[in-house]
Amino acid sequence: MMKKVISLILALTFIFAFTGCTKANKGRVKYNLKLEKFVELCEYNGIKIDTDGEEYKKTYDNTIAADVENYGLYEKITEGKLKDGDVANIDFEGKLNGVAFEGGTSKGYDLELGSNSFIDGFEEKLVGVQIGSTVDLDLKFPDNYGKEELNGKDVVFTVKVNYVKSKETLKPEVFYKDVGCESVEEYYETVKERTINNILMTKVLTDSKVNKYPSEEKKLVTAQGIKSFETNLQQYYGSSVTLKDYLASNGQTEEEFNEYVVTNYTEPLMQEEMVIYAIFDDAGLTIDKEALTKKTKEIVASYNSDKVTEKTLKETYGEDYFEFIYIQEKVIELLTKNAKIS
Repeated sequence: MMKKVISLILALTFIFAFTGCTKANKGRVKYNLKLEKFVELCEYNGIKIDTDGEEYKKTYDNTIAADVENYGLYEKITEGKLKDGDVANIDFEGKLNGVAFEGGTSKGYDLELGSNSFIDGFEEKLVGVQIGSTVDLDLKFPDNYGKEELNGKDVVFTVKVNYVKSKETLKPEVFYKDVGCESVEEYYETVKERTINNILMTKVLTDSKVNKYPSEEKKLVTAQGIKSFETNLQQYYGSSVTLKDYLASNGQTEEEFNEYVVTNYTEPLMQEEMVIYAIFDDAGLTIDKEALTKKTKEIVASYNSDKVTEKTLKETYGEDYFEFIYIQEKVIELLTKNAKIS
């Protein structure tokens, strides 16, 4: 399905992707340099939040909507026929000459019909299909698809339609237990807390300014992001697919892709992290090693899996993974403590 947009994979690629390469002088992994040379901080103490204002209400509603999306708390429609615009949860398997090909199989995939995410004909032929049924789609890959063995080839996709996600957002009264809360009141308290945190972080990130990005770190972030993107690309489409193949199928040069990565991911990511670290330093905060160790253990335990360890998380997200979470939480605590909330 080489037609998928770049941002879907990159959105996962750049989470905690950056590990600084400057020499340590602050007892930490990342941003061991004088950030005041790079960052102009806004006044982060005494930020005003009006809980009756439109900004608060909008952020509050978006926080609940994000929970519904992230936890898959949609009402599932299991009857009727698919129509354009539906988000259908499907299982599919693609076969060439009766043999399943690499990268053509998935289970529990959410596909919005009409999004043009898959090859021509895939989504169109699903319109009108009965929910719960299994159908065979006779399709043809484009000549410039990007994989030699599939370019211009006739294939058959067997698709099972599991259900359709309702666009009606479930109420917290229905799903609060699904997100680990003991009562709906407890859930609403977490929403309020996260809403305030989101507004505070948005404020300092919007009003602060990064005048310059450390060049070596910027190169590293971009290189790591591109490498991770290609890894995710191969996991999604198959090990034989290269970044060059993907870009060719989308009519994009490597230079254009690199520029896209820097503009849309490297700089926004560094801007966010540099501001957070700059506030941490400006406020005179320091890392408590015992507290960081405790936080690390809590994070590892939250995965509830023997396969997830401190080592595997660092290998996946970078050596700074736990450090960044710790520092971000300390900055949020500081902003909240000094905020003027009415």
